[in-house]
Amino acid sequence: NRDRYATSGPMARTVADLVAFENVLSGPLASNIFSLPHLELPDTFPGLEGVRVAASFDLGYFAPDHEIVSAMEEAMATLRYAGAAVETVDIGWSSLAIEVARTHFSFQAGNHLRASISPDRYDDLTPYVREMIEGDEVTQQWSASGQEADRMFEELQRRVFQSGFDALICPTLTTTEIPADLGHPESDDPSGLDASPERAMK
Repeated sequence: NRDRYATSGPMARTVADLVAFENVLSGPLASNIFSLPHLELPDTFPGLEGVRVAASFDLGYFAPDHEIVSAMEEAMATLRYAGAAVETVDIGWSSLAIEVARTHFSFQAGNHLRASISPDRYDDLTPYVREMIEGDEVTQQWSASGQEADRMFEELQRRVFQSGFDALICPTLTTTEIPADLGHPESDDPSGLDASPERAMK
């Protein structure tokens, strides 16, 4: 798909299932000014001949585990087999991206959650969600974070889409060591593994 959509994380086991999932969810939300009109994805797509795919193993600043690198290389090989031209690119981001993400979570998700969830329900939430709610309210750093996010977006556009690529692929995690049922660590190493968010992004 040459339209520039972004997604992260496994949502389905097959492309057909993902298409069905998207077609069910797609459409405007009356309460969200930023929601988009319905987009019906077709059941079949043309081949990938002529499609250029940019690939980044690290987005410029983190070091994925060997298993993640291997999975990424396998995905790249699959795309090449399907006819796409896949090239690695330097995105040029830095670890400041982590602070940008935390600020956006605190400002957007945190404020929304504080307004929609009663404090007497906080004990039902994962530590990860409570961290957003109970964090400091964002003021000046929101502006600085927004400026950095704009710079990151500009770099992404310049190095990928304005350079002739049709898509970008990258890992969504850097390690396979984080247990699936781990909400968020409450200590430095609650399960014998360094499974902190910073570990996942380094």
